[in-house]
Formats: sequence, C-alpha cells, structure tokens
Amino acid sequence: MKQFDSIICIAQTPWKGNFQKAAVQLMTELSARHRVLYVDYPYTLKDVAQGVAGRPDMPVREIMRLRSPLAELTPKQKEGALYVWTPPPYFPSTGYPKNGTINCCHGIPIG
Repeated sequence: MKQFDSIICIAQTPWKGNFQKAAVQLMTELSARHRVLYVDYPYTLKDVAQGVAGRPDMPVREIMRLRSPLAELTPKQKEGALYVWTPPPYFPSTGYPKNGTINCCHGIPIG
C-alpha cells in the first residue's frame, strides 16, 4: 500500500486567532512528514466590513487579496511543507428576513 503524502484540512477556525488550536497543532505536527494545506476559515463580507471598521482580529489584507492568500510556513523538519490558504470572502446567505430578496436563490436546484 502506497503512503499518502498530502493532507488537506478544511478548517472551522482561523489559523491565527484566539480559538482552540487542536487542528492547528495537529497540522503543524503532520507537516513534519507530509505536505499540508490548511484551508483557513471562510470569511464573509460582513467580516470584511467589521475589519475595515476597526475590528483588530480581522485579517482584512489577506481576505481582500492585498497580500497573497497562500502562505508557506516552515515545518519543524524539512521533509514536509505547510501551506495556509485564505479563501475569498463570500456573501452570507443567512440572517435575512424571510421576505427579503436573498430568498429568490433558496430552493434553486444546483447540479
């Protein structure tokens, strides 16, 4: 059986932040022997607006692509590699009134 060499982690928490870091620690350890791609928390346009308004823990430059969305971090050993990718912001589809214009998209079959 061939060993895998790449790991993709789709995260629920951001790489940088004040949250529980179990996934971050695990991916850091696994990067010693494997290539790891950590897909960062998917921010919304609301998050961007809060960051522009002064929320200090919001990485606005990364979210808006003013810096590279793909960061290579140095693993503990040279055998593997660790990358953190910040996806583009998306338009939130929850929290709107039931009669709002966003409901035109709900119920549309995709695929």
